[in-house]
Amino acid sequence: KTEFSFLNTPEIIFLDNKEINSEEKHTFSGVLDAKADKSSFWLDDNLGKRGVVFGISQSLDSEKLNRLQEWITLNQTEVDERLFDLSVGMSSQIIDVDIPDNLFLQKPLLIRIGITTSPQFFSQIILLRLGDNAHAKIMLEILSSTDADNQSILPNILFGGLGKNAQLDLIESQQAAGTIWYLPYENIHISKR
Repeated sequence: KTEFSFLNTPEIIFLDNKEINSEEKHTFSGVLDAKADKSSFWLDDNLGKRGVVFGISQSLDSEKLNRLQEWITLNQTEVDERLFDLSVGMSSQIIDVDIPDNLFLQKPLLIRIGITTSPQFFSQIILLRLGDNAHAKIMLEILSSTDADNQSILPNILFGGLGKNAQLDLIESQQAAGTIWYLPYENIHISKR
């Protein structure tokens, strides 16, 4: 049996419609804020009822664990193995995004990852899956506001799979202090149309 554990376990808060910023509620289908000490997420209720998964996990079912292990093994030969292994091994949580077949998200999903305190190594794994004929726009926002004396390392590991005729618009924005090292590892598998 293979087990996967996380470096630290931040508090995870699910926000309901009353707790989410009204501007973000009207702009996005879901909002996820990941920080080292506390993470929160919100997903439009109608999308949850339609099978959309958008949240934070600190455990893996066997299917996701197998997909993640397969992807890690494949990518270890393509990247700087030591830093990649360290990034996987020191992950804080998994951000899970799963859009079912034939679903078109009218508004984007926002994933905001930020470091706002002392220096840290803050690694995330993002598992992304779009079913056949699904369409989604995802905004990945990287934020840091640490001072000049504090250096941080922020590796993000994104593993995605797109079904047949699926469409993903992935937009990445960085508002990072000059003292942050942002290291993305991204791999998206696209099914044949």
